[in-house]
Amino acid sequence: MLALINGVLFDGTGSAPVKSAAVLIEGNKIKAAGAGVEIPGGTKIIDLKGKTILPGFIDTHVHAGGTVELRPNWPTFGGAAFSVDYSDARESALRWGVTTLRSAGDYFPDIQEASRKIAEGKLRGPRLYYHGPQIQAHNGHPAGTIWRNDPETCAKAGRYVKTPEEARAAVREIAGYGINYIKTMMCELNIWDYPATVPRLSNEVIAAIVDEAHLHGKRVTIHCERPTDAYFAVSCGAESVEHIFTFGGSPTDVPEDMIPMMVKKGTFVAPTLTGTKAFELTKQEPKDVEYKRYAMVKKIVKDISDAGVRIVVGTDSGAPDVMFGRSAHQEMQNLVDAGVSPKNALLGATRYAAECLGTEKEFGTIEPGKYADVVVVDGDPLTDISATMNIALVIKDGSVMEDRMLSV
Repeated sequence: MLALINGVLFDGTGSAPVKSAAVLIEGNKIKAAGAGVEIPGGTKIIDLKGKTILPGFIDTHVHAGGTVELRPNWPTFGGAAFSVDYSDARESALRWGVTTLRSAGDYFPDIQEASRKIAEGKLRGPRLYYHGPQIQAHNGHPAGTIWRNDPETCAKAGRYVKTPEEARAAVREIAGYGINYIKTMMCELNIWDYPATVPRLSNEVIAAIVDEAHLHGKRVTIHCERPTDAYFAVSCGAESVEHIFTFGGSPTDVPEDMIPMMVKKGTFVAPTLTGTKAFELTKQEPKDVEYKRYAMVKKIVKDISDAGVRIVVGTDSGAPDVMFGRSAHQEMQNLVDAGVSPKNALLGATRYAAECLGTEKEFGTIEPGKYADVVVVDGDPLTDISATMNIALVIKDGSVMEDRMLSV
């Protein structure tokens, strides 16, 4: 057994932090957590001396095969061979306390195979959740934009449809692979050639994708570049929305009843502020226009959070200039800067994110019986969210992944 003692416990349940707390780990599960935990004889003890104990962080939007760099004639995206089994994503995530990743677009079945290897202990890495090829329009986003219509990438990472019937067939194929969820796209702006446009799936096709996915017991997340897209995505039952507001929109795009509908339906929103800020640099717009648009994004995020919508940490890491692992902390900081409370930003990287994945009974909070995914940091992130970056100890599945205390 392993016991972390004398810490301040933020368990992710929403309860107030517990001082002088302990977390007892047996195997890969949490045995006990809180004040007054009895420590059995022979237990390995780590005295945290007042450091903060948090659930392992979850990034709900990564591209594990992304190159993070934007260079002429250099691939922006690749598979397991190109990325050495996603080594940068895996190791950087653990280094920064991110114990679970949700791939939001990668080569398939490469990402599924990497997930299996991690689960079997053949690769070191965070828990890895994934969808199959993302369903999109022919020559749309991202095939005709970020992927530059590269034949290998388009074949391994996407499925292309025009009609509801084709969309349903694609969902049936992908669901048959045993994936965790379905992803599709509602976007028409070409971020590499802004403000040019690319083909977009019709609302009728989107509705068919959501309906067919639910028939197969799969959750759906939808890439949305404007609030009007998000409104439709939520109205037809998508469990989560990615981005919500990226390029070319305006405050008048926000439907009056969008936020109340999100609250009623329990929608999760990953605004990917970190990725949005990075992508702003790719557009040929005056800087004052870019800054005004990002201010609009922040306002929508605050309004959504204030209304009670569960915002989750999703970074778009793997995209140009969005680094694996570290970006989860940048996203929490960006959420707080937008007006989200530090507590809700932390919940967005822990419990809310686990709920978004449908894995809240397994991890996302520090409670008895759940997997022992734990991060220890110096400082109090409830008063200064940047304290999450002061990583002292990372435990995933009961095993120490990163030890900057030199204690194990």
